[in-house]
This record gives sequence, structure tokens and C-alpha cells, in this order.
Amino acid sequence: MMYELKDYLNAINHKKENLMDTDDEMWEKKYPPFIINKCLAPFPDTIMLVNEMNVHNHLDHKLQFDFFLNSIRSRKRYTPWMKASKVTNLEYVKEYFGYSNEKIIHRPSDSYALSKWEAEQCLLEISAKTGLEVVVIRLPLVYGPGVKGNLFNLLKLVHCRIPLPFALVDNKRSFLGVKNLIDALILCIDDPSVVGQTLYLSDGHDLSTPDLISMLSLGFGYKPLLFPVPLHMLRLLGYAAGRKNQTDRLLGSLQIDPCNTFELLQWSPPFTVSESLFATSKWFQNQCC
Repeated sequence: MMYELKDYLNAINHKKENLMDTDDEMWEKKYPPFIINKCLAPFPDTIMLVNEMNVHNHLDHKLQFDFFLNSIRSRKRYTPWMKASKVTNLEYVKEYFGYSNEKIIHRPSDSYALSKWEAEQCLLEISAKTGLEVVVIRLPLVYGPGVKGNLFNLLKLVHCRIPLPFALVDNKRSFLGVKNLIDALILCIDDPSVVGQTLYLSDGHDLSTPDLISMLSLGFGYKPLLFPVPLHMLRLLGYAAGRKNQTDRLLGSLQIDPCNTFELLQWSPPFTVSESLFATSKWFQNQCC
């Protein structure tokens, strides 16, 4: 039997087949953790999970495989290493990336993500040397009164009642209201159980782009103005306009699972997504008056 990289990736990404839940122990022994991590790293909805496994690379192969199997949504993620012609020799892949089983830590390629990751590493090093209590909290888009950036631009479009071509977008993105963030941070300050932990926070209710626009519109007292345009056309137009990153964020999915954090802190967000977005819309409306 062949224990190929493509078999593990297919099982994790879309077959959702637990290869290690069999009598064949070789599936676990042959599992190549650092190569699996490298193959999953380019995708925005898996990068945080990959970094988590890189940090906890001491876990046995079965636990790492089970983590991805149960945490990653079923989806075809195309990567050159899933092609049979590219996976003839795992040692060649190791040599290509300059990795070994001992040199597993993956650095994000995106400059923004890399800066955050390096800050985490610096804090963890300081903690190890000085005993400083460190808690790493990873966040999705944080919003609320005073928000800037892409969400502020979207607020302007919605407030001006400009029809938007996103009715067919079927993505899911995690968000975090600023009041929920503050509430969780206050709790972390006095909770010794979170020291040394990496926490993922969100409002606990993910939204599609049409859902987001609809909630913002309701906050303004409007009906959402959405019309359908095929996704491939939206991507083509966005890329042609030189807005690839913004287009990918607007149309793509980026979800984090905060359930472990909720359980560890014995906490749930005190404000719902609709309440927080309503407050954001009202703040923007007051700014414009």
C-alpha cells in the first residue's frame, strides 16, 4: 500500500476520511506533518490552524491529523503537491523547501501575518526567559464605533444606498465586536488558566458578505440593495482594477473556531453580532449628520 501525501491531503480537505482509524498503523507512522502544514499554509481559511500545529509540533501524528480533519471545512484546496507527478518522493519535497522533521516551524508568507507571528514569538521568548505571563489572542476583523479600513468603506457604500453586486456571494467570515473583545480581555487579565495559551476569539456567529450588508442596512433603517453577479465576473473585475486582496477578502471565507476559548474562559460574547453591527451603523450615521 502507498501512503502518499495526496491521500492525506484528500482525506483532510474534502473526503474527511479518518485514515488512522484503521488497523493499519503505517498511516500514522508515515504521516509527514511539516509537509502537510506546508501544503495547507497558502489558504486563508487554514493558515491559523497550520500555525497552531507548527507551534504544537510535539503532538503525535494522529493528534495532528485529527486536528486538521475535524477543524478544516470540506473543500477542494488545489496545491501542486497533490499532483501525482509532484509527490513521487517526499524526501525531494523536504529538500526543495529546506525543511527537516526537526525544522518544522512555518513562517507566514503574508507580511501582515508574519509581523503578528514574529511578535508572538518574541513575547514567548521573553516569557521563557523572565517568567512574564503571556497570552496570545488571535482575532478576526474587529469592528464597532470608530472602525476604519475596508468595513468603513463598506459602511459608506451602504449608507449612500448604492446597489451592490454581492447577492450570489456564499462565503463565511468571522467577526468580533470591540465590546466583546474588551469584555474578554478583562476576563483574561484575572484568569490564570489562560497563561501561555493561544486563544481564538470571535462573536461566535459567522456572516456572509450579503448577511453583513443586510445587517448594516437595517442599522441605517434601509432595505439591503443587492443584485446578483456571477462570482467569476466579480473576481475578474476586482483583479482587473488592481484590487486583488480586497476582492479576495470580500468574496472569500475566513473563519476561526472560538469554542475552545469560550469553554476555557467559561465565557460567551455579551453582545450579539446584530447588536454590535447596529451600533456601528448608528455611529456612522451620526458621524454623517
